[in-house]
Amino acid sequence: MKRIMIVFLLSLCLFSLSSCREEQWDMVGSPNISGVVEQCYADELALRITDERYPEINGCQAYVSLDVRMEDSLVRFAPGDEVRVYYNGVMSDGEPVYIHEVFTIKKVGK
Repeated sequence: MKRIMIVFLLSLCLFSLSSCREEQWDMVGSPNISGVVEQCYADELALRITDERYPEINGCQAYVSLDVRMEDSLVRFAPGDEVRVYYNGVMSDGEPVYIHEVFTIKKVGK
């Protein structure tokens, strides 16, 4: 009986550790890009991309959706804020760049 109880408790602990919200796992290893906020709108941010890892779009304007998947994400920004956007890896071609499926946006400086 003790063995069954121990196995049950260990299984319960492992299950509780593995049942993290999906949104938390989506951000790990997800593509990201940095930029400076230029304008704030009700449902999106306009920012200037400042990420040297992507020279083909560095300096371009981007529109980033504020409909973020992680519930506890910060969605209030001001012009001049430096941010890092974690998204699903899909963005439009050309300028301006559009990023619609956003996991979270982190403020990294002012």
